[in-house]
Amino acid sequence: MLLRWKRLPKWQKQNKYIRSGYRKPSYSYYGSTRDIARWHNETVNIWSHLFAAIIFSWFLIRFLAQSGSLTLDVVAVATFFLGAIVCFTLSFVHHLLSNHSRRVMILTQRLDRFGTVTFIWSTVVSFLYFAFYLRPPITGILHWRYNGSRSVHDAVFLSANIQGSRKPSHAHIDFLRPRALGNPTDDCLSPVLLASYRNLIILNAIGGFFYCMRIPERFCQDAFDIVGSSHQVMHIMVVAGALLYRAGLLSAGRAWQGEGATGLPCPTG
Repeated sequence: MLLRWKRLPKWQKQNKYIRSGYRKPSYSYYGSTRDIARWHNETVNIWSHLFAAIIFSWFLIRFLAQSGSLTLDVVAVATFFLGAIVCFTLSFVHHLLSNHSRRVMILTQRLDRFGTVTFIWSTVVSFLYFAFYLRPPITGILHWRYNGSRSVHDAVFLSANIQGSRKPSHAHIDFLRPRALGNPTDDCLSPVLLASYRNLIILNAIGGFFYCMRIPERFCQDAFDIVGSSHQVMHIMVVAGALLYRAGLLSAGRAWQGEGATGLPCPTG
């Protein structure tokens, strides 16, 4: 039996524009998990990211099987795949168990946010690796030995330089002026990688806008309670952005290899 907004406990009231299709509190992991095969206002959210987690798991397995030797190129791409898998899996778990109880809902919501942060981090790391593939001062940082806080400081510094610096920087200038791959010593950024990264950001921004503004359910109450709500739109946009970025990331890696650049060895010991 599905509930309407007015009959929900306070902790289940997340979006006042979604007025029907709610699952009643189960207080049971089995009861919540059983809902995976039922139709309600979380069905699309559950299955969209479950499918995405499965697809990216397959991408990772196939990529590692085809890669052969372990290089930093492989690690960079695998990092993105792992970040996507963690993000989609934790999101799936959150939406599946969101009707369990207030305590479990809050816990899985935090895990969902952790997955989002992991996805962002893995995307930035993989992007930076190939963006500065042949620049010794920057690629050298990618060889850190994970020595405590120093490696964390370097990663945060690099991410902040790309994402938030207000001053014109070496990175910002090159991102605005991508040049085509000409030879392996060319100091450039792959246009394919840049385009896929921008597409990911644009799609996530569109999904975030729909979610924050509660579009379309804000304007058509009851019409999008089960299918087409803002949260579902955001889910689809995130998955689409991840798929586009994956294609660009793999294309950039193949382009470097095709131009004669050899994979940077993975440091050991």
